[in-house]
Amino acid sequence: MKTKKILIIEDYDALQEELVSFLQIEGYSTISAKTNSDAINKAIEYKPDLIIYDLEISDINYYNIYEILEHIYMPNYIFLYRTGIPKYFLDNEALNKYNFIHIPMEFEALIKIILKILKN
Repeated sequence: MKTKKILIIEDYDALQEELVSFLQIEGYSTISAKTNSDAINKAIEYKPDLIIYDLEISDINYYNIYEILEHIYMPNYIFLYRTGIPKYFLDNEALNKYNFIHIPMEFEALIKIILKILKN
């Protein structure tokens, strides 16, 4: 079976390193990005099965990565947030099907969501 690829877009080094380590231990291939522009390039190059995306990265508008990638391919998403889910996501029906996880999070809960998403 092909190893599933997960792109982690997180600018907080400690959390990114924790996620990468945890997901690699669980058997996933990981790709990391700290900026939206880097994430877009890596998503196009590697076409990950899942993108874990911190909504509070601010180098471009948070919805730009989704809008850019939807014209190329449609990966699955898990959106991370600290303060609240931005209105754009609540108002956009196409985005309502994705998972939103509040940080801090339990890694076991994250793995359950990843398994559910990647099973399909």
